[in-house]
This record gives sequence, C-alpha cells and structure tokens, in this order.
Amino acid sequence: MIFKKKEFASVYVFLLLIVTGCNIPYSPKQQPSTVTNTIDTTDTSGGSVGSGVIYQVNTGQQVCNPSISLSDAFTGCMLWLGFENLSVKVPDSLSGYSLTNAQEHDRLTITDTANYVRWYMMLSDFAGRGELQGPRWSTNPDYLTCLSGVIEEPYSGFAVRISDKKKLKICNQKLEEFSIPHSWLPDSSFIAGTVDTPAFDANGFVLKEQVIKFFGTSQFKFVYSLPGNVGTLYYIDYSLSNPAPVALKKPSGKESYYCSSPQISPDGNWVTYHCYSNAAQGSYYSTYIQRLSSSSEPVFIAAKASDPHWWVNKYENSVYSIVYCCTNGSYFSEYDYTDASIESSGAAGATLIKRLKGTWADVPGFVGGLEPDNSYAADTLIKLPFKGGISPDGYFLCTAYKYAYLLRLN
Repeated sequence: MIFKKKEFASVYVFLLLIVTGCNIPYSPKQQPSTVTNTIDTTDTSGGSVGSGVIYQVNTGQQVCNPSISLSDAFTGCMLWLGFENLSVKVPDSLSGYSLTNAQEHDRLTITDTANYVRWYMMLSDFAGRGELQGPRWSTNPDYLTCLSGVIEEPYSGFAVRISDKKKLKICNQKLEEFSIPHSWLPDSSFIAGTVDTPAFDANGFVLKEQVIKFFGTSQFKFVYSLPGNVGTLYYIDYSLSNPAPVALKKPSGKESYYCSSPQISPDGNWVTYHCYSNAAQGSYYSTYIQRLSSSSEPVFIAAKASDPHWWVNKYENSVYSIVYCCTNGSYFSEYDYTDASIESSGAAGATLIKRLKGTWADVPGFVGGLEPDNSYAADTLIKLPFKGGISPDGYFLCTAYKYAYLLRLN
C-alpha cells in the first residue's frame, strides 16, 4: 500500500513527422508473438517483484493503451487494446469473446489479475471498419472514453457506459489517431439515457442537449490532443451555455513540444499531462498539471516523467498526488517485468508519486490552486514504469507494451 506515510500495430505505416525537432506522436512497432492461443486456466497466481505481486495480462502477447480500473465492480482490473494474438481466459458468460481471428485493435477488453476477461466491446459496436484507439477510464467509474477511425483519416471520440455498453459519439471525425481523449463526469447518480442518432455542431461536437440526455447532466468535460496542431491540448465544457473547444497554453519555452495523455482531475477543474520532444525516449518527457482555463499556466511536476495520473489520498484528508513514470531508454519498454532482477536493478525505470499542496476548490470570490508540495520528496512506488495509472484504493497499477501486467502493491 502507498498510504503508510503521509506523502504519496500489425506494423502500421506510422508517421514520424519532424516538426521543429519533435517526433510525432508515437512510433511503436508490433512485437512478435511469444505464445500460442492455448490458455492455462490453472495459472492464476502472481509472482513477487519488489514491493508487490505482479500478474501477467494477455500472457506473452503485446497490449496497447493500458488503463487501470476505477470501478468497484472491476477491482484489480485493467482496460486495454490487443493485437492479433490473444492469450486470455474467457468465462462461459462471455462466450462471444472469440480468441480466433482477432484483428489489431478490434476490441476493448477488461481483464483481472487471473487473466480472465471481465468485459468487452467490439469494433463492430462502434463503426465496423478501421480500429479502436486510446481507451481510458473516465473519472466516473461507469464510463470510459476511446477513439474509432481509420488510419490517416479523421477519428471520432466516444464515451461508453460500461454497465450497459451504451455509447455516445462526442466528436465526429475531428480527432486524430493519437488524440488520446479523457473525460470527466461527477460520481453522483443521474438518470442516464441513450442517444440513437447524435447530432453535431459546427465544431464537430455533439449537441449539449444530447449530452444531457445521455449522461443525465451537463456536467461533462472532454479533453484531447491534436498532434496535427503541434500537440496542442483542448477541452470542452458542456456545463457552459455554448460549449466549444478551448486550447490550453503550452509550457513556456516548449511551444514546439507535443502535449499528450491528458487526465482530468477528479474534481473536474484540472488536467495532468506530459509533453515530449522525442516520443521514442523516456528521458525527453516532462509532466505538468494545469487548470482547465484558456488563461491558465502549466505547473511543472517532474522532468523525465511521463504518463501522469491523479491519485486522491482518501486516507489523509483527500490530499491530491500525481503518479508518473520515469522510463529508462526507449519509452516503449520491452522488459520482462516478471524478472525480479529488472526491478531490483531499476533497469527499466520506476513509478513515482508526488504529493501536491493547495486546493482545487473554486467558490465565489476564491479560486483554488495546486502545486507540488516540495516539503515531501517524490516517493518510488516500484522500480518499474507502470503507465496505466493507479487504482483509487492505492493498491493496483498496470502497464503494457510488449507485455502487459497488473501489479498489486504490498
């Protein structure tokens, strides 16, 4: 546990555009399959590594876009995209999840520490052609966001309600393959509905009345990156009378850097993200937080740091922290995390947590602020980079690239 102390594709034709020295946006290569589709249904135990227990997900196969579960219904689970080879266990209740004829990025999958599929949706549920991209768990545990589209064509952004698999297209063909959206919605219960035929405004975003119909509230925010516009971050706030995309300022002196992987804070007022000048190397990333406002300035959190996520310490007055990765060498880690020597040596990198101070709260006449609490050093959670975030209870981390893992911290 982390709260004992007070502080806390098939190979694409990937575009590597060189703009003012920046590599955009990612250039991972598909990894060779290491096992067949034969499933060992008796292997449900994890192995000890560092200060935790590690579990293989989609054993021996490549996985993309890891996102830790924020839902009590999926404790110790992760959301991910796969490639052509699947090595998971499928319960009888999910017999529609076929292990044969899988295609790259053709399904969203949630699995647990025993490598069992717990939930899924297929590409055919969205569009039927192209691929899915960038799935992320929303701040509301019953929702996720993702993209659907065809490479080198515009992508669309979706919100998906996990409990009934209903979806709403938030943005119609105005996003990109690596826009990696995230969404905010209060945890409160609303009378949610469905929208069979979404309609869009001149900016390509779904109409406010349809957001209200689907979520049961206008309290919805959507943040994304546009790599084609030098990696600028944008957000749209549907609580406003005329919601429209708003650009966020970049860090001073890093106007040519690409900003990506935004995550909205649990209160909905802030975002954390990373910027990079070279997507392929972990040391070229930096992590920031920023208020969701056109006039806000980025707040620096850490250098050589990527894939930041919020964590709220409910055991200590709901103190905010940022969990992030420091990745040694290639950003696309190919290490075998079950090899204890990799963790003990720190060869792959580490996952750290940095405590914040201040308040996110906004009330009439007062605007809160957040910044690093430098009276506390950043703590190392594990000497392995886990890029998919941390569970609300502070126990579980996840990551993926050549291999995928869940980690339960001791």
